[in-house]
Amino acid sequence: MTLLATTTGAASARDAEPYPCDLSQPSGPYGQPPPLAAQTHFVMDGDLYAIISSSKGGLIGGWSGPAVLTPNEAFRWAKALGYGTRIFSAHEIVGATFADSGSRSSFSFQCRASYRARLVVRGGRSPVRLALANQRGSTRIRAFHTQPLRLGSRAVLELRFDHPLSRRAPALLIDRNGDATWDRRLALQRGDGGLIP
Repeated sequence: MTLLATTTGAASARDAEPYPCDLSQPSGPYGQPPPLAAQTHFVMDGDLYAIISSSKGGLIGGWSGPAVLTPNEAFRWAKALGYGTRIFSAHEIVGATFADSGSRSSFSFQCRASYRARLVVRGGRSPVRLALANQRGSTRIRAFHTQPLRLGSRAVLELRFDHPLSRRAPALLIDRNGDATWDRRLALQRGDGGLIP
């Protein structure tokens, strides 16, 4: 709590944590639209299942490609990522959302924290791509992306990032066969790679 209070007190009004990230902030006023909060968007393209954890607690999961429609299917992919039954009892990350758009899906984060995205390749028939972008409304602040990656089924990826994104490009860890050994480390490239509108 002290760290949160220090961070919020030191931030300008424009960069202050929005409600619900900081519950001491009012959720109103209701007579005018709230100021736009900066958000970090994480976009995945291809046949993937992802679970993202926050340094402040909580998980959020989602997919790109064919929808994950049953708890059994979600559990199967969560187990491949090392989460197992924890996905059924964990609370959702505050200030995070998931949007399914078919082959390309996205997560959005508005609370200051460090995030860890773990992804598993489900099909392996087509390349997968990832992108991160920090923006406020339509103003892009910073973005990073991967080139298309050809990976087999059950390959596991891990990407750590902060909101807001730092100037340094995050690194993607790749476990090509899901044996819990990182085979490759890849720095993301600047720009969104055409993945984020």
